[in-house]
Amino acid sequence: MTDQPSIIWEKNYDITLLDLMVKHTLNGGKKGQDFKENVWHDIMAKFIKATGLRCNINDLEKRLKFYKNEYQIVSNLRKHPKFSWDDKTHLVIATDAEWNEYIMENRGAKLYRKRQISYFDQLEIICSS
Repeated sequence: MTDQPSIIWEKNYDITLLDLMVKHTLNGGKKGQDFKENVWHDIMAKFIKATGLRCNINDLEKRLKFYKNEYQIVSNLRKHPKFSWDDKTHLVIATDAEWNEYIMENRGAKLYRKRQISYFDQLEIICSS
């Protein structure tokens, strides 16, 4: 067994998976913070059909965990009084000094200094419900 992910995630895979998750979230397909078992099977089948990738529910659950972590980090950045959100570029904006100070105590945020999160609205639907 290796530490290699079974899927190398590309933007179009994320778009497909997020769209499926949003639809199921809005249609009541979640039980608490997770999707119901039958919903996972439907998401997986539709994801495979749309992408042609071989995957299993565990792969998709791992990606949901990644999305939840990403949502938490970016949400915290957006709520921070010294940061702002640019709707056009989908970037968190702050001065270099503010970023440096924040990253000292929040190492996980470093990736988001220049990372576009064009699907934040979808993350919010999935992760906040």
